[in-house]
Amino acid sequence: MRVITISGNIIFLAWTIYNGTQGDFDSTLIQAFPYDGLMVLLAMNCVLLIERKARTVYLY
Repeated sequence: MRVITISGNIIFLAWTIYNGTQGDFDSTLIQAFPYDGLMVLLAMNCVLLIERKARTVYLY
């Protein structure tokens, strides 16, 4: 599930950047702020998921 979440976040980030480049990043501050905030949250989500996987210790 973690790999699917990280992959989905990366695809969404790439899609958002692609749409921004196609539109020449023309937007008002009110439109740009939520998108930038969402991209930062998704990037942080990926980082936290990757760090959590690295720190996970399985006890049997």
